[in-house]
Amino acid sequence: ARGAGPRGSGGEKGRGGGAGRRAALRRAAAAAAAHTRPRQTRAYPRNQLFSHWSVRGLSCGRTGSEEYFWLDQVVIHVGALSLKESQELARHAAEIGADGIAVIAPFFLKPWDKDVLINFLKEVAAAAPALPFYYYHIPALTGVKIRAEELLDGIQEKIPTFQGLKFSDTDLLDFGQCVDQNRERQFAFLFGVDEQLLSALVMGATGAVGSTYNYLGKKTNQMLEAFERKDFSSALNHQFCIQRFINFVLKLGFGVSQTKAIMTLVSGIPMGPPRPPLQRASREFIDEAKARLESLDFLSSTYLKDRNLESCS
Repeated sequence: ARGAGPRGSGGEKGRGGGAGRRAALRRAAAAAAAHTRPRQTRAYPRNQLFSHWSVRGLSCGRTGSEEYFWLDQVVIHVGALSLKESQELARHAAEIGADGIAVIAPFFLKPWDKDVLINFLKEVAAAAPALPFYYYHIPALTGVKIRAEELLDGIQEKIPTFQGLKFSDTDLLDFGQCVDQNRERQFAFLFGVDEQLLSALVMGATGAVGSTYNYLGKKTNQMLEAFERKDFSSALNHQFCIQRFINFVLKLGFGVSQTKAIMTLVSGIPMGPPRPPLQRASREFIDEAKARLESLDFLSSTYLKDRNLESCS
């Protein structure tokens, strides 16, 4: 999923002072990743994926005299059901030059209170002690209902590298209290419910990470820019436009399979089928989503006319 954030916030770090040194370090890390075969461990397939992302993301491009990275940051999710696998993934992330690691709560044998969850996170963070550490709060999928506000209380005393969280929940009371009670700590508060992002920005979100930004990124950036200008009426209109599409596809039945289909439709890059037990998006869904994207002016029919829709379904 792509990240988005107001300039100068958690969504865009590392610019400015020391950029030359940082560029050299990241090029070296990318080169090492490109020529080093990942260790064949339990986490080997994910290590391969991380290495490819890092090589691409840490590579440099150029616009005139300006040099830039394809991805400003590469923060790798290393969560797993097994603590040892999470630790292997964290060590590998450090080796390939990642900018940080993130972890969800284990969701088969679940932590039952804050202290148990923090102990798990602490063990993972210790495997990559030089990397910023983020907690990925997504209770609807993990079933771990420990409030993020409660988790953050005193967490840096036990995990010194803790830098913030991705908050993927609709509980804006919990999110607001995370921000309100931690203002002096400079945590990154990255919001993960795309259709509620504007509300989270008002409450102090410093950035966002979401799946719909892979195909609604332009509209989201327009909303962010309007918010920065304090043009709240325009920002609200952009958020409503995003909500119209999300609301439409939710009624059709929306999930990972359908997200992959829309990404293929928009980019023309085959995203491949979902893994079982998920099933491919239906032709009906793809046709209706395509028509809705066009009606909302997210895509033009000219842009779509040469797309290979067979690769979506």
